[in-house]
Amino acid sequence: MTQMKKYLSFIFILLFAFADYTFAIDFNDITINEKLFQELKTKAKSENKLIFIYFSSSFCGPCKKMEKYILPNDSINTFYEDKFILAKVHVNLKNIKKCKVLKDYEINSFPHFLILNFNGKIIHKAIGYHDIDSFIELGNQALSENDNFMSWKKRIRNGELDYGLITNYLRSINPHSLEAKEILKGYYNTQPSDLLSSSQNWELTCNYITDQHSIPFCHLINNINLYKKKHGEFDVNTKLFDVYFDSIGGLYDLNPIDQKIQDNINNSDIEMAKVALTFKSLLLTIFSENPDLGKFVREADCLVSKYYKYLNSGTIQIWTEKITEYAEKNNDKKALELAQKWTSIIRQNKDSI
Repeated sequence: MTQMKKYLSFIFILLFAFADYTFAIDFNDITINEKLFQELKTKAKSENKLIFIYFSSSFCGPCKKMEKYILPNDSINTFYEDKFILAKVHVNLKNIKKCKVLKDYEINSFPHFLILNFNGKIIHKAIGYHDIDSFIELGNQALSENDNFMSWKKRIRNGELDYGLITNYLRSINPHSLEAKEILKGYYNTQPSDLLSSSQNWELTCNYITDQHSIPFCHLINNINLYKKKHGEFDVNTKLFDVYFDSIGGLYDLNPIDQKIQDNINNSDIEMAKVALTFKSLLLTIFSENPDLGKFVREADCLVSKYYKYLNSGTIQIWTEKITEYAEKNNDKKALELAQKWTSIIRQNKDSI
C-alpha cells in the first residue's frame, strides 16, 4: 500500500476548504475519500504550496482555546491562507481507534499541526497550544528549508544537542516518547553538575522530565532548597508532585500501587511525594468496589484545601461528580457543599491545578 493510500485509509471527519478557508469557520462534516484528498494534493502542487493540517479533538481543551482566541485572528488567517493549503481533521472518542493516519504520522496528542508537501512527506510538525506570535513562527519554520522539523531531526541524528535545537524539536514530538527521553538523556550527559539548575535546564526539566531516576530529577531531589531559592517553591513543588504522581500510575492507571514504591515514598522526607501517594490512594478509593464515600469526603477535602494548586483539575472534577452523586443519593448537604467548593476551586485556579 502506498503512503497515499495509507493516508486515505482512516475513518473520521475531515473538514477543509481551499481559498476561502479560515480556521474560524466550523464546516459541515465531510467524510474523507480519495478524490477529495487527491484534490488537496493536486492543488498544493499546482500552487506550489505546502499542505497544513490541523488535528483537533472533541476532548482537547487547548484546541478549544485556540479556536476561540487564536485561530480567528485576522493576521493568522491572512498569513496561512496566503502560504498554505489548509485542512482540519477532527477526532472524537468514537473514531480515534479507527484512525490509521494517527499511527502513520505518529499523531498522539492534540492540538497537532502537520505540514506536508504535495507527496505527503512530513516537512514540519508541532504540538500543543500556540499564541498568535508562536503560531505565525510555526508557519515560518515550515517554510524554512534549514529551520524546520526535518532539518532539526537530521541535526540531532548527527549528534547536535544544543539547547535551542532540542527545545524546538521536543515541542514537535510526544514529550513522553522513548525518542524524547533519549534526546534529553544525551543532552543532560553534556551538562556539568553546576549547570543542571540553570534557568534553561530547569525549563527543560519542568516541561519534559517525567522519570524520577533521570539525571536532572535526581539533582533536584538532592538540591531541593537550591531549586526553590532559584526557581520558586510553587514550581518546584508542582514538578515534584507531577513526577511522583506519574511514577505511581498517574491519573488513568487504577491498578493497586506497588507496595515497594509505597514504602519508599513513606520512608522519604519529600513532602510532595507523600502528597502524590495520598492523592493516588484517594483516587483508587473512589473507584473501588464499595468505597466509603463518607470517609473519602473528609480526607479528600483536607488534601484539596491544602494542596489544590498542585493537583490535577481533571481528577478533582471526577471527585466532584462522584461526591455530587453521593450527596444527592444520601441527601448529604455537607458533601454537596464540598462538591460545589471544589468546582469553585477548579474555576478559580484552572491555570495552576
